[in-house]
Amino acid sequence: MKTAAIIPIAERFAKKDFCGKQLYEWTEKAAKKSKLFDNIILEDREGELNDLLVINAREHPEIELWCILPVTAPLRIAKDIQKAHKKAQAKKYDSVVSVCHNPIYGWVKDAVGMPHGKQAIALYHYQRTQIKQSRDNWYLENGAIYFMKLHIVNLFGSKIGGSVGLYEMPRERSFEATTPVDWKICEFLMKERINDKSK
Repeated sequence: MKTAAIIPIAERFAKKDFCGKQLYEWTEKAAKKSKLFDNIILEDREGELNDLLVINAREHPEIELWCILPVTAPLRIAKDIQKAHKKAQAKKYDSVVSVCHNPIYGWVKDAVGMPHGKQAIALYHYQRTQIKQSRDNWYLENGAIYFMKLHIVNLFGSKIGGSVGLYEMPRERSFEATTPVDWKICEFLMKERINDKSK
């Protein structure tokens, strides 16, 4: 199954220095090290991920399995990509999303479609609150890896669709460098990893 990865690099922060490399280079390094891809596309056109996916699928009709690797997840490693890819090859899954365990007590502010207009709604049954340790089946999409088969791209024009498989990543590799605070956390964890390798 011919496979390609899209690494979006149009945003200015993608080329910002991160632990001695441009941010996107950590993602490119992991993609190359995985040895999975017939083509690694450094996409420098601006646009939504789904739109860029559709454009590239039209330009490369020979690709049967697509992968999107956002640069904001520099802590993801080649092994993560390989394991998500293995799941994506299974017949029962049309797309695969990377996640991490996160038993969040989530709320949506100003949710629409409520009986009395916009109001806050909980994403859990707050009258039957469980301790977080017992919420084993709650996961957070971590924005690190997306695999999708070509027919899903053609049918939905989306990076997620059909029967969705979840690839669980450890929390320490699931941080996204999308805010100044998260950037510092990612830098700290990456420097710790680099120092461990140098010992």
